[in-house]
Amino acid sequence: MHDPETIALFRRLIGQEIACAEALCRVLGEEYTALAAGDPGTLERVIAAKRELLGEMEQRVAAHEGFLSARRLPPGKGGTELFMARLPPQAPERGLWQRLRELAGQCRAQNEVNSSLLCLSRARTQRALELLRGPRDGLRTYGRTGATRGGGDSQLIGRV
Repeated sequence: MHDPETIALFRRLIGQEIACAEALCRVLGEEYTALAAGDPGTLERVIAAKRELLGEMEQRVAAHEGFLSARRLPPGKGGTELFMARLPPQAPERGLWQRLRELAGQCRAQNEVNSSLLCLSRARTQRALELLRGPRDGLRTYGRTGATRGGGDSQLIGRV
């Protein structure tokens, strides 16, 4: 069993991580909206907010790791699970830990969706640039894998 001060400190640390993760989930949602709308101004603002939150989360995780280390527990999930094993079954900290894990999963999933959307946007931009550059010397063909390949350097058909 842990003393009340240790439990209170753990609760405060997990609470701070939860607050940061909730904010990060919100910002990732805003990032998705900005990516989908193709809104560079909003996207720039959101990316700055995301960077700030990621820095804050790093600090929160470092504090959590320090808490575990001070109690001679291993870092990460394993150490936290060992700490939790010494809590009573009905301890509210168990719910907080579960909430933090759920939020981490939500953030990870939204970040993957945003990354996919960014890749699609990049591919569309690349195609538009190819159209603006004009036809290439030589024919464009497809190889066995279906990937395009072919001819020489492109030529610009206009300048902006």
